Amino acid sequence: LAHSDFASNKNDCKFFYDFNEGSGDRDFRVESNNNTHMLFVDGGNDKIGIGTNSPSSFGSLATDLVIGTTSGEHGLTIVTGTGNSARMQFSDNTSSPFRGAIEYSHGSDDLMFYTNGSQKMKITSAGSVGIGTTSPSALLDLTGQFSDSVNTNLSLEMGDRWGFRVG
Repeated sequence: LAHSDFASNKNDCKFFYDFNEGSGDRDFRVESNNNTHMLFVDGGNDKIGIGTNSPSSFGSLATDLVIGTTSGEHGLTIVTGTGNSARMQFSDNTSSPFRGAIEYSHGSDDLMFYTNGSQKMKITSAGSVGIGTTSPSALLDLTGQFSDSVNTNLSLEMGDRWGFRVG
């Protein structure tokens, strides 16, 4: 432990722990009743595990934060107010503010997907899917330019017969 600063008034108290001062290879964990690695910080590899003590062992592309173990059901919940949105963003050091995102709007119950900084696909609360439009007006609404340089087929099947087919 590095240090802690206490003020004379308990509301002004500052409490600070440095478990890895000097950049030593020290790990930190928080235990719960049934999980010895409820929260695990891998000091030597700069990774965080929730429910696992080996976040670096799940590939090399997305191990900064690993949630769960290899058995049982696990998940991640983002909670917001009923009229707000929850978003997971993907960014780099040149993106302002993001390049890609997945967003859920609790106000409209719509799910949106973003690439290249803007919305590209939306699934509405009614189940309509819009690609290239932010307000789909049909079950499947495709908006934009379609390439004719390849043989493209679009088919929608309804029961035992074709309802719509292009190509």
